[in-house]
Amino acid sequence: MNNFEDRSTEQQVRSKITLITFILSLLVIWIHTYNLETYGIDGSGGGLDKFAWLLETTWSAFIGIAVPFFFFISGFLFFRTFRFTWDGIKSKYISRIKGVVIPYIIWCTLYYLYYVILTHLPRVKDIVNSEPVPLTFIRWLDALWPHEYYTLWFLKELIILIALCPLIYILFKNKYIGAIILLLLVLNSQFGWVRIPLGSNIYYLAGAYIAIAFKSAESYRNKLLTILGCIFLMVLFVLRFRFLDNTIVQLVFFVAVWFACDIFKSDRNYPWWMKITFFTYVAHDIFLELFEKIFLMILGKRTLFALLDYIFVPLLVFAVLVAIAAFMRRFTPKIWSIITGMRS
Repeated sequence: MNNFEDRSTEQQVRSKITLITFILSLLVIWIHTYNLETYGIDGSGGGLDKFAWLLETTWSAFIGIAVPFFFFISGFLFFRTFRFTWDGIKSKYISRIKGVVIPYIIWCTLYYLYYVILTHLPRVKDIVNSEPVPLTFIRWLDALWPHEYYTLWFLKELIILIALCPLIYILFKNKYIGAIILLLLVLNSQFGWVRIPLGSNIYYLAGAYIAIAFKSAESYRNKLLTILGCIFLMVLFVLRFRFLDNTIVQLVFFVAVWFACDIFKSDRNYPWWMKITFFTYVAHDIFLELFEKIFLMILGKRTLFALLDYIFVPLLVFAVLVAIAAFMRRFTPKIWSIITGMRS
């Protein structure tokens, strides 16, 4: 049977999205594990020092794509089922209040309390590199617009973009006008003509444009595009992802990954622990920060330990998150549903 049919089934599309978002959630953990500066590794040495520097700089050049890719997928998924009617807009807002806004407030609060505790603990506060965080109502309000609580800035920008959904739809409902608008935004991102708020808006809007202008585009399959996508990814790998911080290259990367995944043509229902993407994103930093501080405090600053930290701590963090998720899904399903935005 030909592995490249004209259309993918809905289950194949869902499986592809699950696989991609699962991988991206793991990459986000690695983004925050970068530790060369902490361990004083600058690549000037030889042997293990040089290897650690090459590994982390190469991998970091790649994993930086995770958050832009998340914005792209978020924009696409939101507008994939969007209806420009009062009931359609109302329904979307209600679902996103439950799915994004309420969990955002909860997790901002949890991170705020976490840093309050962490910066007041003996011994631990000395290696946190932060002034003691006061426990006050005003400081809590400040935490809802995250600055140092950097992990949640993604949700903050996502909420703003969701609020603008009627305007986004109006701009993109005509595919030709939408293409011109998107092109101007891409060029502006390249050349910096005008400073536009929400630095990652271009990725969200690109995903939104595809969903609005090209209905059912996610089901399209093409053997040539799959081959070209794989070649593109291999070239990036050979170049050590050197140009992956470029907006145009990133947008091409999203499309290349999407078609490259068609090699597998999977319609399997992946296990639940591959679908805890939201929980992984919002909760990983609590445990990552804790484990890395303990790791550093016990083992000290040696290159070998920097490598072990960078390679294995993200996997340990994810394993802990899976264990917590399994426990909560089993024993506190209502709390689990609320803090993950009604996700299973």
